[in-house]
This record gives sequence, structure tokens and C-alpha cells, in this order.
Amino acid sequence: MPIHIEWYDEDRRIILSTFVGDIDLAEVEEALATYLSYFDSAPNTLHSIVDMRSMGRVSGFTLSELKGLREVVSHPRVGYTAVIGAQPIVHFALKVLVQLFDLRYALFGNVEEGGRYLREVIRIHDDKRPETNALS
Repeated sequence: MPIHIEWYDEDRRIILSTFVGDIDLAEVEEALATYLSYFDSAPNTLHSIVDMRSMGRVSGFTLSELKGLREVVSHPRVGYTAVIGAQPIVHFALKVLVQLFDLRYALFGNVEEGGRYLREVIRIHDDKRPETNALS
């Protein structure tokens, strides 16, 4: 699959997606389904690094054709996204998603920069877990 999805950190708070080669609609839909399974099973907010530096052409499809897109970007556990190497068409799509879904993203030159940014986001905005009463 030209979209490789894996955990970026050992705490399983950041997902790394690497796009390699030409991408078609079916591959994007499969990636969205994988993302949805990560979000559905997570106990807290997840953040993403999307590395598009090795992405080739995107076959002709529109955002509206991506059946799982709305469900993923509006998921309650979606956090911030660090985008690496986005092509002009991706910049356009991101601007549309910001308008439609309040997507929170930032552009970076490499994965390490994006990872540092997201670790700082987690440090600042980490989900607050209720404290347990040690006496009960």
C-alpha cells in the first residue's frame, strides 16, 4: 500500500502516515479506514504526522468522493496534524478542510520537526484524566 500508517511514538499518541508513489481513491479510503480504527480504539486524543515528500500523482478524485473523510476529520479524538512536503493541491484541500471541519494543522520541513511540534502540543494540551482517590 502506498500509504504506510504506523505509530510514531511509543506512547501511541502520534500516528505517522507516509505517502509513497502514486495514490488512488481506494488507497486513500483504506488509509481513512485505518485512521478511523486508531481513533475509535484510542483512550485519548491522537495527533498525526502526514509525510507527503515521496508522494507521486494523486489520481483524479474529489474530497467529496472520500466516503470516510468526514468521519475521520470530525472524530472526537482527532488532534493536531503535522503535514510534511504537501503539494499545491494538498494545500488547497487542507484549506477546504479547515473551513469545513476546523482541522488543526501546521506545515513542516521534515518528520522530526513535526514530531517535536506534536510532542509540545501533547505536553500543553494533554487530556486531563480524572485523579483516582487512593483511599477508595
